[in-house]
Amino acid sequence: MRWLFDLITVLGFILTALGAYLTCNADTSVEVMKQTLLIAFVSLALFTTVGWYHYYYKSKILKSVLKGRDHINGTTNRLIELNHNPKIKVHVKHGIQDLSEICQEISAGLRKYHAPDISVCIHYVNKDENGYYVNVLCRNTESKQRQSKRAPFASNKDYINDNTDFKLLIPLLSAKHINKIYYLNNFLPFSPYYRNSHFSVEMQPRYYGTFGWIYRMIMWELPYKSTLVVPLVSVQDKKRQIEGFLSIDSPKLWSFSKSYDLPMVLHLAGMIAPLVSKYNQSNLLK
Repeated sequence: MRWLFDLITVLGFILTALGAYLTCNADTSVEVMKQTLLIAFVSLALFTTVGWYHYYYKSKILKSVLKGRDHINGTTNRLIELNHNPKIKVHVKHGIQDLSEICQEISAGLRKYHAPDISVCIHYVNKDENGYYVNVLCRNTESKQRQSKRAPFASNKDYINDNTDFKLLIPLLSAKHINKIYYLNNFLPFSPYYRNSHFSVEMQPRYYGTFGWIYRMIMWELPYKSTLVVPLVSVQDKKRQIEGFLSIDSPKLWSFSKSYDLPMVLHLAGMIAPLVSKYNQSNLLK
C-alpha cells in the first residue's frame, strides 16, 4: 500500500501547484508553474501505472499459485504414502518410477505460473577418490528431453566443488533454520562467479576468463537461466547430512520467487529426503 501514499502525496503536490498557478500573475512564474504541472501530471501517470501493474501482477501470480497448489497437495500425499511403505527399500525401480512421477507433478504445479518447460531433477550424493559428486536419481519429462540435446560436458561427473549451486549449500548446513539452506539465482548468465560442470569443453575456459562475463551474456549455452536448488537433508547423530539435492530450472530469467516457490520446494524436499536417505543407507543406488 506504500504506492497509495505516494500517489496521495503527488496529488497534494499537484493541487498546491495548481493553486499557486491560479494566484500567480507574473509571466515567469506562470511558465514555471506550467512546467511544474507537466512534471506533476507525468509523475501521477507513472505512479498510477506502476500501482495498477503491481496490483494486477500480484493478483495474477496469486491466482496461478493457488491453481498449482492442487498438484502440489497431491504430491505431498503421495510422498507420505511412499515414506510409510515398508517395501520402499526393496522395490527400488518402482520407487524411482514413483519419484519420477513426483518430479512431473512438481513441474506441473510450477508450470501454472512459470515457463512451460520447467525442469525438475532429484540428485543423490556419491563419492570417489576425487571427492563428492552427484548422480541423477530421476527427472521429469522436460528435463529428460533437455538432457538428450546437451553438448558434451567438460567433466564426466558432476562434482560438488565444480558446481556453485551445490557447493555453496555445504557451509550452510550449520544454519539454525533449515529454511535458510537454499540456492536461488534468477540471473545465471549475468553471474560471473557461477560455475557449472555442464559447461561445454569449448566454452568453460572462456566463461572463467577475464572477459567471461561478456561470453556468458552473449553465448550462454545452458538451457536454463534461473535455478532453485535445495538440499535433501537427513539428521544422523544429531548432525545434518546432505543426501542429495532437489533442483528446479527454468529457461526464463527471474523465474522463481523466494516468497511463493521457496517454502513449497523446501517442504517437498523435506519429504523426499528420507526416501533418498533410505536408498543411500541400503547401498541400492551404488
